[in-house]
Amino acid sequence: MAKTDGSLVAFKLTSGSATTAFHDISQYIDEFSGLESMADLVESHTLGDSWLEQAYTGFRRMSPITIAGFYDDVAASGPNALLGNATDLGAERVIKLNFGTTNAYPKTDVIIRRYSRKPARGALTRYEAELMPTGALTVVTT
Repeated sequence: MAKTDGSLVAFKLTSGSATTAFHDISQYIDEFSGLESMADLVESHTLGDSWLEQAYTGFRRMSPITIAGFYDDVAASGPNALLGNATDLGAERVIKLNFGTTNAYPKTDVIIRRYSRKPARGALTRYEAELMPTGALTVVTT
């Protein structure tokens, strides 16, 4: 059984395509939108029906993934180095998560859609990144 307080969650990200090594950026994340997958449906009711009916289209998708935390431009394998360069926007990465379970790691390809730095007076600067899943969500064992 996985721990439910988030202390075992690990967020790993490649610096490039699927063939590059994963970097654990968990220590730079304090907000995570989670993984949400869904089936695409279309309305399928006909004239005279009194209830809305839905039919599965055969397509599945994932919602955008948002991560955020304190900005750090020093770490060589932190979020700013992996996501924050102008050339990173539109680039593909692979993410793999560990929710504290054994041998069950959700993994998917993502495109970096948005990265922002958020300075605030009297507070530490933060970052936020939006990653758009592109492809299937798989569960790997390593």
